[in-house]
Amino acid sequence: MPCSLPDLAAKLVNCGQNCISPDYLVIHKSKMDKLVPELVRTLKDQFGEDPQQSGLSKLVSTGHVTRAIELIKDVEERAKNDKSIQILCGGSSKCNAEQGYVAPTFVLNAPMDCRMMQEELFCPILPIRVVESRDEAVKLINSVPGTPLGLYIFTSSARVFQEMTERCRAGTAVRNDSLLQFAGPHLPFGGLGSSGYGKYRGQHSLEAFTHLQPSVYRVCAPLMDMKMLRYQPFAPWKMFMLEKVVPILPDIPVLTTLKTVTIGSLLIVTGVAIAISFPTTNTLFRTTRTGLADLLRTAANALAP
Repeated sequence: MPCSLPDLAAKLVNCGQNCISPDYLVIHKSKMDKLVPELVRTLKDQFGEDPQQSGLSKLVSTGHVTRAIELIKDVEERAKNDKSIQILCGGSSKCNAEQGYVAPTFVLNAPMDCRMMQEELFCPILPIRVVESRDEAVKLINSVPGTPLGLYIFTSSARVFQEMTERCRAGTAVRNDSLLQFAGPHLPFGGLGSSGYGKYRGQHSLEAFTHLQPSVYRVCAPLMDMKMLRYQPFAPWKMFMLEKVVPILPDIPVLTTLKTVTIGSLLIVTGVAIAISFPTTNTLFRTTRTGLADLLRTAANALAP
């Protein structure tokens, strides 16, 4: 499949009014003579000589149409003094604000400081920038304000794709196609920074929009405070316990509630803590610590509701 097809389709789905539509196209100078005519030809194949008479969508509001036409006029004005800027198709003269129609407009060498290279477009305008190296492409992409929601890389090389995804931050990345990252519920979808936070779709939606509320229960029973171990004043024996004993105690999985933990299991832990404070039992404890930790974890899991 020619790469112009998915790229153009992504640009014109709902007339560009979707959050993962490409805002601009970066191509190597060696590919320009082949790709640019192919884009124009593909546009005619899909929407005919006059896209206004086709099934191409209209923009959602008069204000949105007016803004899009202003973006085109801004570049057209600059093109009068810069011959490298070319309107490959479309243009402001072919738009109809009253009917909500913005002609698909491809702009070659759109200036980096023009509005269409600085703002999210959300319309059927496609600026095209020509570069001479991959490093220049990376620098250009990273210089555009914000973090893109989607990064579409057309390459036959897995290494090049990996390099671009590592050097250019984006919420999602697709190789040799576009929009597919949003086609199913199995991949998490979301942005970074200016393009959003978090991710959703399928199971990821449950994780993103569900708050897991931690709940802790303190049993009011003897030995629960271990002689006020964690409270002032910190006597020498407390400091010894906190500095030497507590850090080496085995971890026990947190239960939904401590009500299920028996006094017996707590006494075992307490007994171990006391035992390791004596030199004669310290070595023995260290040799059996792993087994004891596994035993306590198993017991705790068995007691969990």
